[in-house]
Amino acid sequence: MDNYAVSEFKYRMSISIFMCMIQELDFSYPHLDDKQCTNLLRQLIEVYTNENNSNSDAWNNLRIFFEKQIKLIEDVNKEVNEKNSFDLGEHEFLVVKAQKYIDFMSFIDNELVYSDSPFYYISMFNGFKIAFSAEIKDNQADIQTEILLFFEKYHQTIGILDYLSFEWNLSSGEMALLNVFSRLFSITKEMNGNRFLPRDNNSDINSDNAVIMIDEADMMLHPAWEQKYITSLIAFLSDVYKDTHLHLMIATHSPIMLSDIPKQNVIYLHKNNRKIIVDNQDDHAETFGANIFRLFNDAFFLDEGAIGCFAEKKLAELLEMIDKQANQRKFEIRKRISMIGDVFLRKKIEHIFVDKLSVVNRIEELEDQMRKIQSEIIALKSADEGEDHD
Repeated sequence: MDNYAVSEFKYRMSISIFMCMIQELDFSYPHLDDKQCTNLLRQLIEVYTNENNSNSDAWNNLRIFFEKQIKLIEDVNKEVNEKNSFDLGEHEFLVVKAQKYIDFMSFIDNELVYSDSPFYYISMFNGFKIAFSAEIKDNQADIQTEILLFFEKYHQTIGILDYLSFEWNLSSGEMALLNVFSRLFSITKEMNGNRFLPRDNNSDINSDNAVIMIDEADMMLHPAWEQKYITSLIAFLSDVYKDTHLHLMIATHSPIMLSDIPKQNVIYLHKNNRKIIVDNQDDHAETFGANIFRLFNDAFFLDEGAIGCFAEKKLAELLEMIDKQANQRKFEIRKRISMIGDVFLRKKIEHIFVDKLSVVNRIEELEDQMRKIQSEIIALKSADEGEDHD
């Protein structure tokens, strides 16, 4: 990043830190002079509202504010201790918190590498983008180290609030996959080069058994990723949780994912009058390797058909038009029929249409169909002759 970008980065970061501090730190410290606190805050706010100040002023004044806050609290602590009039233990976190902010800012000033940095922009909504461009792929190891160090320093400053949100220039589907796999990875531990699932957060002993539940696994995924989801998840869990016996439960509306699961491992749930009912497995066809269209109808309780309600309404209107106005609106009807995607359904409605036409129009329609068939025959013969020459 150039100097302007670094200055802008620090300015945006200072706003994020300041807004978090306002929400999180307790400025109602009983022995602080309210006027002093108010003045400090007013001075800091003026940094962001005074157009004559530069971006660096915001960053530097934020650091000065924290230093003054620490000094003020320490002075008050000294006075209170001398009088033995108040227990300061419960308010020591104020100094600790301010010092953590200062340490984080010092890290950004002195240790964060901005040349070819993956940290290139922080938006006004605290969205923090991390880019992995083609130009910096050769330096991935250093970049990973830098990112991990940044996260470590950042996490030391957060309390009840995350004042930065991180964006990885990913699509919503990629983010969904990253969230699932990173969470599953985050609860593991590594010892002596081996990664395992511990019995609890404080344990160094591998867990013998575990239950993993994933809700709406297909959410925001492209169908091509749905096809790979189960096999990728199993491969990942087999590697990272290899010494743990797992019971995996997935809730999904995806027939693609369902086609990877044998029927005996599927539980069908549907709602009836606000009650969740388990459907009888015997009432459903086999799922493993099954046709996706068939699974849509069978496994997801599509009692009202396999097309959208809007399309169903338009088809009903088309049939009514054919019944009452086949001859008068034959060109419009023919155009609408040509838009139907399902071949069987389109042919069926074409037959209904032809039967409703007058003799003259029916002859024209049949001749038109014959011309289409003859064109298809010629095309097939040409393709066949081409294969014979090969």
